[in-house]
Amino acid sequence: MLYLTFSQKLVQESRRFLEIKYISPFNIYRYLFRDFTLVGWGRKRSGLLAVRFAKLFRKRYLLLAHGFIRSIGLGVEDILVLLGKNGFNFRFQFGA
Repeated sequence: MLYLTFSQKLVQESRRFLEIKYISPFNIYRYLFRDFTLVGWGRKRSGLLAVRFAKLFRKRYLLLAHGFIRSIGLGVEDILVLLGKNGFNFRFQFGA
């Protein structure tokens, strides 16, 4: 699965759990015939653009919450994140 975003900061912050490629909104036409998901940062500009372009080109979109992105890797050793059609499923495992 190919994940694309309009936010360079989102690429940096999410690299621990999701591989996202940065693109410019002007270059999205290069990917129109490929299967991809647009990823945005909540209701910020990147999220609003992801929703708008996904609806325009009939693609999937995923909005990540700021608090979730920042909390990955801050004291929780084992985390399982499953991404499905209905969204994220989380499972935290704390060490003994």
